[in-house]
This record gives sequence, structure tokens and C-alpha cells, in this order.
Amino acid sequence: MKRNKITYKLPSGWLWTTIGEIGIIASGGTPSTRSTEYWGDDIAWITPADLSNYKKKHISKGTRNITQAGLDYSSAKLLPKDSILFSSRAPIGYVAIAKNDLATNQGFKNLISTKSLYSDYVYYYFKTIKPLAEEMASGTTFLELSAAKFSQIPFPLPPLKEQHRIVSTIEELFSELDHAERELKKAQRQLEIYRQTLLKSAFRGELTQKKVKKGKLPKGWKRVKFNDFCELQRGYDLPLSKIVSGEYPVVTSSGINGYHNKYKAKGPCLITGRSGNVGNVYYVEIDYYWPHNTVLFVKDFRNNLPKYIYYYFLQFNFKSYSSSTAVPTLDRKQLYNEIVPLPTLLEQEQIVQELETKLSLIDNLENTIKTNLPKIESFRYVVLKKAFTGKLVPQNPEDENASKLLQKIKKEKEDYLNAQKEVQKKKTKGRLIMKKDKSIMEILKEVDSSIEAKDLWLQSAHEKDIDAFYAELKKIEFEINVETKGKISLIGLKK
Repeated sequence: MKRNKITYKLPSGWLWTTIGEIGIIASGGTPSTRSTEYWGDDIAWITPADLSNYKKKHISKGTRNITQAGLDYSSAKLLPKDSILFSSRAPIGYVAIAKNDLATNQGFKNLISTKSLYSDYVYYYFKTIKPLAEEMASGTTFLELSAAKFSQIPFPLPPLKEQHRIVSTIEELFSELDHAERELKKAQRQLEIYRQTLLKSAFRGELTQKKVKKGKLPKGWKRVKFNDFCELQRGYDLPLSKIVSGEYPVVTSSGINGYHNKYKAKGPCLITGRSGNVGNVYYVEIDYYWPHNTVLFVKDFRNNLPKYIYYYFLQFNFKSYSSSTAVPTLDRKQLYNEIVPLPTLLEQEQIVQELETKLSLIDNLENTIKTNLPKIESFRYVVLKKAFTGKLVPQNPEDENASKLLQKIKKEKEDYLNAQKEVQKKKTKGRLIMKKDKSIMEILKEVDSSIEAKDLWLQSAHEKDIDAFYAELKKIEFEINVETKGKISLIGLKK
């Protein structure tokens, strides 16, 4: 679907319309943060940040609430339950359904639905329009979708009963995909646990000896200090400007990072020794390389198999030997006193062979999972694409045609807007109307008893200057009474 263009034919009984035709578009707003009376527990208030990593379909509240006064004296609007929230900036494309009446900030273009439109159907369609919405957005600092552009986005309208059938099928299929995704991630975690268990058991002799007594040294093994197991050396200082296109790879704490024309060490095994990567292990099968000063490399294998040392390193807790400074560094002096259980060279070869066979199987399974996890998201996309092209569920010719449905929606929209006008009139009549150039004292003298602090401020000459309002209020503090009822402050003259 391209900008404002419909690129596919809908089934009989469906109708292409626009978002602006199917509901009432309402933006949000933010009350002044300078007034504490605007912030409280009365009304849920949602920002795009509240939908970051939010996976549920419905939302009831965000991290902050606003008061009725905050709603009345800002551009925020009270959205009825089942309104669909669509973030229109920073970023574009978050979607949720209001579980109850709530408000949003100005980072949304919301759709107030009518009873002839199924909010859940709109929700799933909105999940597909992010690319189009971003294409239609504009802005320099960040992209923002205007209400006018949002209203122009094409909308495939099926009969109401079909909307329900589509949502039911989407959620049934998504439930199956969610289950598959959970199982794959569970298997992924279990494989990682099995990998670590396998490595631990290998260095207790359990892969190569039939009977190993718990807590005992396997037959033929000996205990040696870490420094007799292998010798580690810090890498060499090398400015980033020296890492150029050369013959020999430069190995840093994050792996191979650039090349240099000279070499300093011979492979194949090394570990990182600084920064947040302390304990990451790499097996480098290259003739020569330059180890950066952020790593420790094995200078002397002490006649042990390099691959055996590599696998031992994989299960060894190097982080426990690192300093707790701002830049964690491996403490070799402490490390070298660690005792290592060491088998014969022949058994080292057997352990490496067993590990590589089993770890190869684990790697293959993990790669299969990594390949299939993205496919689940692709399947979700396919489900939604079929849903909104009319190919997910069969059509029923007895369903009311979408063109008639749209007429009902238009009538319901008109009724809703008229009702809102009446509500607004009542609110306006209920407020005390006074000239804006009056002082606080002049207003209080015209009031029978007392007036809410927010109304006093907004009706005074200091409407746009809260500091001046409080300054004048302080001057007459001995002539007034302030009464607090819950979260409302009432101000009146002393009798």
C-alpha cells in the first residue's frame, strides 16, 4: 500500500474508506507541569513511553495520572473505553486499546470508535500501518504524523460480523504462534543450560571415565596451579589510528577489530581481560595476530592441548577474578593461585573429541531455533496481510454490506459529536466567567463564598503568569481563607 493509494481489490461486501471516516480522531495534550493541581490520581494519562515494550492489547494506565483540572485546562481529552491509541511521534506506530476512560499526551492520534466498529479489528489493522504512517509523517527533529494525514490513511472496512470473525481467527493463530515462540525460547534456554552442564561435567572427568566419585579427583588426574596450567600475557598497546588495512588481525575485547601490518603473538587461544567483556573467550585459529591491551592471551600452553584449555576457559568464572573498578581488569596474581584439575594429554584429546561432538549438536539445534524464531514474526505478518485483504476467513453473503455499516458509523459519529458539544456547553456554563484584568481581591469580592484556586488563577489578570498570581496571593494572605477538600483548594475572603 503506497501513500493514499489502494493497491489491492477487496472482497464483495467490503469497502475502502479512510481512518477519518470510521471514527472520531482525537489528539492528546499535557497539562502544565508547573501546577501540582493538574497532576494526581483521577485520570489515567498515557505517553508513548508507556507503550515501549508493552505487549498487551489493552492498557488501563500509564506511569502518571492527571486530575480533572489538568484535563479541563489542557488540550488533553478524555477518551472513552475501547478507543484505539496510535502513537504519532517518538516513535510512530505503538498501538493499544483503552481498557477504561483515559487521556493521552500529544504524542498520539487516537480513534474514538463507535458501536458499529469493532475496536479489536481496528487495533490489528493499526498494527500494520506503521510503514505507511512513517511515510506520510514529516518533521526535522523527529517524524510526526499530523491528524490530517492520519485521517487520510486508507482503511479496509468489512461487515461488522466479519470483523469479529477476523479478530477471532487472528487471535487463535497468534496464540499458536505465541506458544511456538515460547517453546523455542524455552528450548534455547535449556540448550544453554545443557552446554554449561556439559562443560562442567567434562572437567570432572564424567565424559571420559565410567566412575567418578563425587568430590574426588578422577583417576590419572592431578591438581596444578593455574600458572602451571597455562601462562597468560597482557596484550600490547596499539592506538586506534594504527589499526589499518594490514596483514595481521587485531584482536580486541570484542573480537577481531581491524588489521595491522605487524604481528605480536601466535594463536590459538585468548581471553578478554578488561572492561565489561571480562571473561569472554575466543579461540583464534590463525598463525599470527596482534592482541590488543584489552585482552589477555595464552602465551604458553604448558604442553597442554590449546583446544582443551579453550573449553576449560569457557566454563571458568573469570569475572570472579576481576577488579570492581570503573574498568574491570583481570587480577592475574589472584588467578594464578587457582587450582586446576588436569588430566593426561591423551584424556585431554578424548575430552575435546567428546565435547566437540556434543557441542556441535547443541550448536546445530541453536542455529535451527535462531532460524525459526524470526519466521514466527513473518507468520504473524502473513496472518495480518491475509486478514485485511479478505483472505483469512470466508465471507458470508448474508452479512450486512460495509457501505450500510459506514452510514451507521457516520450517524453514530454525528450523534457523539453533538453530545460532546452539549457536555462542553454545560462545562462552560458551570465555570465562573469574569474579566481577565481583575485582581484576585476583586474576583473574591464578587464570589458568594469561595472559589477553586485553579479558577481564581485562570480568571485573574495573572492567567499566564503563575508566579505573579502567587505573589499577589501572598500580599493578601491575612485577608483570605484557604480550605482544602481532597485535592481541591478553595479560596475565599475572611468574614
